[in-house]
Amino acid sequence: MMRAVSVPESTIALVPSASERTLLRGVSAALDDDKVVDAFTILYEDIAPVRLAGDLIFRTLESRVEAARNGKAKLVETAAYTDTELLAARKLFDLVDRDG
Repeated sequence: MMRAVSVPESTIALVPSASERTLLRGVSAALDDDKVVDAFTILYEDIAPVRLAGDLIFRTLESRVEAARNGKAKLVETAAYTDTELLAARKLFDLVDRDG
């Protein structure tokens, strides 16, 4: 479940919601620590409300990741943007759009 939403930063940059981008970065960071993955797995398996919330959150994130992947593929195909350019564009937009 967590691995399905672990994507490169250039894909995360195309997710419109800042809070969802933060969640995706957190999932990617969590996957680097086996103890965090083990803890999440135990909580997910043993506590029904955590499982329900996890399913809801990850289903939403998976759809956002899929949309970002499709958008990235279109941008790379039609406009030939590199990952570096996409990341720079996201950072610039976030700086300009401080009011949310």
